[in-house]
Amino acid sequence: MGKLRAEGYDIPGITEDDAIANIKRLLRPYYRSRDDAELRKLLADGLADRVPVDEYKAFVATFPADVQRQIADGREKPEDAYLVLKDGARADFVVPRWKIGDLMVLPQPLRGARRSEEADILHDKKRPLHHAYRAVYYDLVHKEKVDAIVHLGTHGTQEFSLGKQRAPSVWDDTQTTIGNVPVVYPYAVHDPGEAIIARRHGVA
Repeated sequence: MGKLRAEGYDIPGITEDDAIANIKRLLRPYYRSRDDAELRKLLADGLADRVPVDEYKAFVATFPADVQRQIADGREKPEDAYLVLKDGARADFVVPRWKIGDLMVLPQPLRGARRSEEADILHDKKRPLHHAYRAVYYDLVHKEKVDAIVHLGTHGTQEFSLGKQRAPSVWDDTQTTIGNVPVVYPYAVHDPGEAIIARRHGVA
């Protein structure tokens, strides 16, 4: 963070205790609780963003028709996805994130739209990403307009999402998530095979 500060980013200091406490809270909604209380607490404490479902749907509506059908096939409607908070006629995706000045910290969404899917599809390059996953990246790229994304950990799931292995299309899931935002991805040196996928497929 010192380097970012030197480049002009406003990033206040944080304590280890605050980091542990806040990151634990950001992870809780990914346990698929249908209890709205956790999402409401995050919003009240400034630890989440709202992405209106209608805004997200308008974004997906700009995709080619065949891509839209692929996304919708076998999925619940966006307004019924997890991470969605409903207040009367209003429905919003709630994106858990911790803003530290100009820096944002957040968990990468889990790959499965249901917990029962998680172990089976981690490396699945054929199943489209679910709505909540897309909404998180939509918030980062199109609402927050971040300068760069740093993926930490070996490995994530964005680089293993639906899309061609070489010369990806702009409509592949790997591309519609991150768009043209640079991705920095420190990778374990003993895993060059998957690191190549992160570079080629995840545009890291």
